Order: sequence, then C-alpha cells, then structure tokens
Amino acid sequence: METSGTDRPVKILEIGCYPPPFCGWATRLYFVRKSLEDAGHSCVPLNLGENRSVPSEEYECVRSGWEYIRTICHYLRRGYVVHMHANGSSPKGFILSGIAYLLSLLTLRRPMLTLHAGTKQLYFPKSQSRLMAPILRLLFAVPKLVICNNPDVRNLIVEYSIDPKKIVPIMPFSKQYISADPVPLPPEVEAFLDSHSPRIFTYLEMRPEYALESLFEAVAGLSEKYPNVGVVIVGAKGCQDELLEKLDAFQLAKRCYIVGTVTHDVFLSLLRRCQVYLRSNRQEGTSSSIRESIYLGTPVIADNTGDHPEGVITYPWGDAEAVKKTLIDFFDTPNDDRTIGAEAPDTVALEADLLVRCVLGQPWKNEGFGKPRS
Repeated sequence: METSGTDRPVKILEIGCYPPPFCGWATRLYFVRKSLEDAGHSCVPLNLGENRSVPSEEYECVRSGWEYIRTICHYLRRGYVVHMHANGSSPKGFILSGIAYLLSLLTLRRPMLTLHAGTKQLYFPKSQSRLMAPILRLLFAVPKLVICNNPDVRNLIVEYSIDPKKIVPIMPFSKQYISADPVPLPPEVEAFLDSHSPRIFTYLEMRPEYALESLFEAVAGLSEKYPNVGVVIVGAKGCQDELLEKLDAFQLAKRCYIVGTVTHDVFLSLLRRCQVYLRSNRQEGTSSSIRESIYLGTPVIADNTGDHPEGVITYPWGDAEAVKKTLIDFFDTPNDDRTIGAEAPDTVALEADLLVRCVLGQPWKNEGFGKPRS
C-alpha cells in the first residue's frame, strides 16, 4: 500500500479491543495495524479488550485508570495521534474517549474516531436518548475524522450537528478477513459435526439484543422435523453456565455444542463446515461475520434489523415462529452448489490510507468505501 503519496511515516495509537479474542472490533484493529506497519508507519494498540491486563508484545496493557492515562501521555509525547474506538452503548467508553480526547487536545493534536455501531444502540442515535445527546455530540465533534459502518449511521451522526465532510462510512469487512485456510478442529468438535445434520452455526452473547429465547424455541421446534439437527455456538464469553441452563430449558443441550471463544481461523473453519449461519442481534450495524460467511459460500439467515448484504435471508427479530419457518424453508430447498462469492474488497488498505491522510493533513474522500455487493 502506498503511503498517501509521501514517504513520511506517521505514528498512530489505536485505543480499542485487540485480539485475543477475535471479535468485530479487534479483528478490524488487528488488520488495520498490520496494513499500517506494512506501509512503514508506526501503530501501537492500547488494548481495552478482555485480555487488556495480560502482557503481550502485540499491544500495551490497561490494568488501571492511571495506567491508561500514563500510557496515552507516553505515546502523545512521542508524537502519536490517537485513533479512538467506541460504540453507542457504553458510558464507560464515553469516559475513556473523553480522557483520550482531552489528553490529545493538550498536545494540540485532534484525535480520530471509529464508531462501531449500528443504527440502534442504547444511547445512539438521538431518538434513543436525548439526555445523552450532548455527550454523543462531543464524541463526534472533537475528532478530526469519524469513521462509521455505513451511510445510514453517517446520516444519524450528522443529526448531532456534525460536519458530514469529516464522516466516512467504511464497511467493516475486508478481503484479509477470509484469507486464512481451513484449520484442523478439535476431535470433539469434529465428532459433533459428523454426527449432526443439518448443522447450524451461530454467534451469540447473553444479552437481550440477541433474543436467545426466540432462537432456542425455533431450533427446538425445528428438531421435530430434523431430529438430527445440530447447532455450533461461538461466543457467550464468561456466561457458558447460564447458556447451558437456557439450553436445558429448551431440551437442546445435546443438540448444541458450545465452542466458546475461538481464534479467527477456527471461526472461519466452523463457518465452512455448517450449512447455514443463523444470526440475531438487533443492535449491530454492518456485521463482518455475516459478510465473511457470504464470501465463504455459507448462506446466512439473520434478523431484519441490520445492514445486510444482498443474499442474506431475513426474518422479524424476536419472532420464534418466523425463525423456525425460515430455517425449514431453507433446509427444504437444498442447494449444495455453494460457490465462493465475488472477490472481497480491500477496505483495510483504504482505511489505513485514510488514517494516514488525516494525520498528515491531506484531503480525503468521504463518500464511503467498500460498499456491499449489489
């Protein structure tokens, strides 16, 4: 990747979740960092993820509020520019962003922001919380550049009286996400996959926006027609005992295999081995895992509240009967000709170039990058 028409390297401090584990935010940060470093720039992640207190050469730890402040100050003194990552549902994230913003402004360098949010978060957009609107406005007003998931989110940010010229929608999916080859799976996972058909893959967390009861009720009803159906569950960080209780309540414990937190390579390998990816999260915007599945050739059934690419089969969020009917219709119309999708875009390189241009004060395009296939 070219460094924006100049050989001058830049320094960027990425503040957000960094793998392990791999999730939407962390995956993006991982690949953007690699792209920046390959182009000769310096990029240091300040890890706010669940492994933030585990020492690693890959990132800087955050074990306390004081360490967070001290680390930011250390890199600001060395000429780094802050790239903050946040969503519209975390007051703690707003506070951490505010601290990073203030420290940045004291060095006369405006930060950059990526908003990892869909069109309906806990406090975003304005219609969700008028009380928090002034805080969200500051979140968007201070940065020199704001990156978001899609044009719909961009339009909602503009409603906070933010200049649309500095807001750039970039799809959080790129060809690097699906570059890994299949990897061997643990024997117990292989045994589960071999003994169940059809196989459903899903990612979930124990939070209301996933509508778990409707998903489990649908699968329980599906088992009447497909007695050998199996569900591979990824996610549920720190809540697997609670998840098992819910599965027992729907008599699904033997039909489901909880893989838990996995590496990105394993995640993709599991997607390849299942007939369909079942997704439900009404707060997500542009899901990278849905696009990964589509480009790998695994069909996707998802709720109708997100920004989905062409080809995704949708159902009304939280409607168990609709989920069941959609799955039955899908399995009753078998299609073994699952072809890999068209070549995926390289939005990582575009985002890295955008960040460099912002740091160097060069102009950039803001009409959006990496739009879904049509």
